Amino acid sequence: MPPPPPVLMEELVEEILLRVPPTEPATLVRAALVCRPWRSLVSGTGFRRQYREFHRAPPLLGVLCNNYGNRRTSFGPYLSRFVPTSSFRAPVCGGYRALEARHGRVLLRLRMMGNSKPCHLIVWDPVMGEQWQLTKEEAPVWFEWNAAVLCARAGACDHLDCGGGPFIVVTLGMHNSTMSLCVYSSEDGSWTKPAYVAWANEYGNVDEQPTALVGNTLYFRIKNGTRVLGYDMATRETYVVQLPPKDDQNTITLITVEGGGLGVAILHLDETAKLSLWSMEVSPNGDMGWIKVSH
Repeated sequence: MPPPPPVLMEELVEEILLRVPPTEPATLVRAALVCRPWRSLVSGTGFRRQYREFHRAPPLLGVLCNNYGNRRTSFGPYLSRFVPTSSFRAPVCGGYRALEARHGRVLLRLRMMGNSKPCHLIVWDPVMGEQWQLTKEEAPVWFEWNAAVLCARAGACDHLDCGGGPFIVVTLGMHNSTMSLCVYSSEDGSWTKPAYVAWANEYGNVDEQPTALVGNTLYFRIKNGTRVLGYDMATRETYVVQLPPKDDQNTITLITVEGGGLGVAILHLDETAKLSLWSMEVSPNGDMGWIKVSH
């Protein structure tokens, strides 16, 4: 009878498993089924922390696409479809529209005719399979609004392992020409009282488009993509910045540029079909302006 194969040292097993690509989570699951020691290693908090620190940037497991369920009518329930870019598969989010995703969580909105309250929001962790439905009590009444989800630990978290921690949902809405901000906390399970933006009449509507987070400042697109509202979550102050010029054939999206600053991506839908990138710069006297970094 041949001798049994040599047993790998635990340190070598850990070094090998740390190098499993994060886009292939099924490989780690199969490794955990090999034996009890490997299962204890993979499921341990120390290994998960080292794994995230080793790979640093979180992997792109898939893309959420919003489609109308009924193509033959102008109105219909939104269906959020998960398009995988790895071996990971997420369940279908039927009946919900994905607003955005950040820090391992997805913010879903139930699309209903005449729905003017952000109480039909669900925060979803697709990896852990957990969901949190926001409470309806104290939810503000708005004619139009947008929302963002993010880790509640702000500067105290590196966002490598905050999936199971507390989160907040920041909403910006308009009602009767009044713009206000409201924050939901998973720790308290309730909404804050609306904080009104005094100059709302000047800047009009709130765009239901993905937000951008730069440091402690959350940016919302407003006034049909011509302005951006910045909300400093530390000081709770707000300000408005004009976005780079665009025409009706272009679409503009808020992004975070390399280095951590605020940027925008403009997709030109004319005959050029090109994408231009802009970065917001602050002058020595405090004025903010835009510089085109790519086109």
